[in-house]
Amino acid sequence: MHAITLIFKEMKHIVKIFAALIILQACTGSDYKIEGTLPEQISADSVYLYLFPNETPSNSAAVVEHNFVMTGSIESPAIAQLSLKDKRTVWSFIAEGGDIKLVPEKNYASGTPLNEDYARWQDDIDSIVEICGRNEDSIMMVLPAYFEENWAKNKNDVIGASILLYCFDILGFDEVKAYYGQIGSEMENDTIVKMLKKRIDIVDNTSAGRKAPDAILHTIGGEDVSLLSLLEKDKYTLIDCWASWCMPCRMALPTIKEVAAKYPEMNVVGIAINDNPNKTVEAIANEGITWNVVLDPRADFAKDYNIMSIPAFILVNGEGVIVERYFNIDELESRVAKHLGER
Repeated sequence: MHAITLIFKEMKHIVKIFAALIILQACTGSDYKIEGTLPEQISADSVYLYLFPNETPSNSAAVVEHNFVMTGSIESPAIAQLSLKDKRTVWSFIAEGGDIKLVPEKNYASGTPLNEDYARWQDDIDSIVEICGRNEDSIMMVLPAYFEENWAKNKNDVIGASILLYCFDILGFDEVKAYYGQIGSEMENDTIVKMLKKRIDIVDNTSAGRKAPDAILHTIGGEDVSLLSLLEKDKYTLIDCWASWCMPCRMALPTIKEVAAKYPEMNVVGIAINDNPNKTVEAIANEGITWNVVLDPRADFAKDYNIMSIPAFILVNGEGVIVERYFNIDELESRVAKHLGER
């Protein structure tokens, strides 16, 4: 699978980001004590507690010989990060009432019910990653069964919704929608359920058969440009989502050139995602790219089109309807041929 993830670099890192998204159901306020020992390679005078999604610390504690104890009160459980002064995160865990012990050399905590649950989840995921030899295809075969078993027990609480959000790109979209339909109505106002619904709507609205939604991109010169203005009427357009830093993207360019040469009536547009404009220009020259290339500097287009890895390709027909999505470079010619004929 030739893809560089934009958001998740390793499956175990996905779990950490997944944890950072969970907002747990409200309960009565309670006192907490957080204690831990910083790894030997980290030197700091203080540590800071951040409660998601706040960007300012809610508490802090002095570090003495790598050890710290932080006490406070919290109204309801919340995803937390314990960070250094420069905002480097040392631990991600759940802030809740009770005695929370941050586990050395691990990115989670123990000592309270929700943290114990999260620790088991992360340990299981780490084990699956190791057993699969970090092979992405193998992981994607094993995790859906693990997800189904665990999510079914929590389908009407925020943990179930969070796991479903986490497994969104591992499960098929139809499966995600089916599981989402089983979530109880009492959860519809939950933050994670709303995030899940938004993600489903994005995929639904940018799937094959839908009109391509417009998006604001940028020219190499920095001017705004509409995506729809780049689609030529009555011509198919291949959208190549790439970046100069993405080696698989650059390895795909010869195939794109070959297919473009076979189908000269097809328009090609490159969208450089989260790329340095100067590096984009340099790559265009070095790779001999002749088609129009625009920029998506903050990956806004990528988010709105559910592009989680690159290279990614979208084929749009002359009426502005998406006709092909979610295929790899090896399938490019066959996908184009379905609409423009064998050559």
